Amino acid sequence: MISREHEFLLMSLGLVPFIFAAAAALADINKLFFITDINRLIGLYCLAIISFMSGAVWGMSLMRQLPEKQLTAFNWHSNSKYFYLSNALTLSAWCGLFFSPNSQVFFIISSICFCILLLIDRQFYELNIIDKGYFKYRRLITIGVLICLIIIITK
Repeated sequence: MISREHEFLLMSLGLVPFIFAAAAALADINKLFFITDINRLIGLYCLAIISFMSGAVWGMSLMRQLPEKQLTAFNWHSNSKYFYLSNALTLSAWCGLFFSPNSQVFFIISSICFCILLLIDRQFYELNIIDKGYFKYRRLITIGVLICLIIIITK
């Protein structure tokens, strides 16, 4: 089991690229040394993080031993909704990256995905799937990510 300090450290390190991109947006810089498009790079990073977090939702849902009927039947009041939501979020992010007319639209889609993932984590906390400390860190990091994305979107 990973210690609480390492959990927070790893989550915080995941926030660093968002902070870098927000600082670049504030400085009106989109190219830096070998990085030719910071917005594209942070877009790919958003996609990776959303996919990773959606996979975590899928995995946590699998860890709950649910009856087969609950896993296959769609019902907003059962745990099967997390299987559908995790796929929908990942596909939304992928489609958003490839089909949105500009990066701001994709970052709006990403912000919505991060909010939904936080709401799922809140439900997981209420269901005792994750503990209070982990949820507290996730909330802090997600707020940081959303602030960075708002900066990127508005610049």
